Amino acid sequence: EIEAGITGDVGAKGQIGTQGQVGPSGDIGPREETGLEKWVDLTPRSDGFIKDPVKYTDKEIGSMCPVQLAGGIYHSGECYSILDDVDLWLLQEDVAHGADTKGVTFVLGHDIDLEPIIKGKGSWFSIGTETNPFRGVFDGNGHSIVNLWIDNRDFSQGLFGVVFGGTDAATAEIRNLGVSIATVHAEAEVGGLAGRVEGFVSIGNCFTTGGDVISNTDTAGGLIGEVGGEKVEIRNCYSDCRVSGRDEVGGLVG
Repeated sequence: EIEAGITGDVGAKGQIGTQGQVGPSGDIGPREETGLEKWVDLTPRSDGFIKDPVKYTDKEIGSMCPVQLAGGIYHSGECYSILDDVDLWLLQEDVAHGADTKGVTFVLGHDIDLEPIIKGKGSWFSIGTETNPFRGVFDGNGHSIVNLWIDNRDFSQGLFGVVFGGTDAATAEIRNLGVSIATVHAEAEVGGLAGRVEGFVSIGNCFTTGGDVISNTDTAGGLIGEVGGEKVEIRNCYSDCRVSGRDEVGGLVG
C-alpha cells in the first residue's frame, strides 16, 4: 500500500483527494458518485515532513542508551539513541556483523552530517545487508541525515541497504526521517532511503531530497529501490531526487 506525497504542483491547492479524480480547479479530488468530500492534504510542511514527525522529547532521548555505549548488543523492546555520525556508523557496523535489531527502536537525536564519515571512509556503507538485514525501528524524530554519498557496484544500496520485516507481526519500520542526498550510485536495487525492503515493513513520514539516485542496471527509486512482497506499507512519503537506470525506475519506488 503506497500513499505518496507531492513533489510538484498538483492543482491549485496541491491536494490529493480520496478517489483521485481531477476536479475543475485542478485538484485531484473525490468522484462525484462517492459523496466523499474530505480532502487529504499531503503538502509538505515547512520542515519538509508531511505529518508531525516528533514522537520523543529531548528528555526521553536523553534517557536512552546511546549506540556507542551498547557494545553491539541490543535488547528487544528497548530504545537506543543516535546522537552523532559515530553512533550511526556503529549501528551500520553492528548490523553488518550480525547484531539482532528485531524489536529494537533507534531514535535520532539530532540532524547528522555524513560528510566527515565519508571523507574518512570514502563512501557510506548501507545499514543492513542481504545476510544481515536491518529488522528494527528507526525513528528520525523529525531530523535529517545529510550529504549521503554512495558510489560502488554493490546491490541494495541507500542509507539503508536491506530492511526485512519478516513474516510475522514484528514489523520493521523507518519513520519521521529526512535524507539529503549527494549521490547514491550502485549496481541495482538503489534507493535514497533504502535499497530493498521486504516482508512486514512500514515506511512513514519520510522524504529524500537533493541529488541523484543511479542504478547501473535496474530497480532504482528516489525513496526505495525495490519493494519485495505485498506486506510493505509506504505512507506520507515523497522524493524530489533525480533517478536513473535502465529498467524499473521510479520517482518514489523502483
